[in-house]
Amino acid sequence: MSGLAFIRAIRDARVAPPPIASDFDFAITDVEGGRVVFECTPDKSVYNPIGVVHGGLVCTLADSVVGCAVHTTLEAGVAYTSIDLNVS
Repeated sequence: MSGLAFIRAIRDARVAPPPIASDFDFAITDVEGGRVVFECTPDKSVYNPIGVVHGGLVCTLADSVVGCAVHTTLEAGVAYTSIDLNVS
């Protein structure tokens, strides 16, 4: 299936989400070509020692949502991966 159809299938629970989505409680709430919206409700497992959501969760969420947005633009059988992520 196309990338757009695949991401929509994940959103609609017709295809199992990747394990990382379960690990961090990510959910896809909206999908269009080139645009994906995630929802994430952090629990205490993602807090760092000073009581703030760990930046790694934020980076993983950003990488995942951007990757899925790219995926929606791909034809069936085409793959991608992120190779660089910079966060300030």
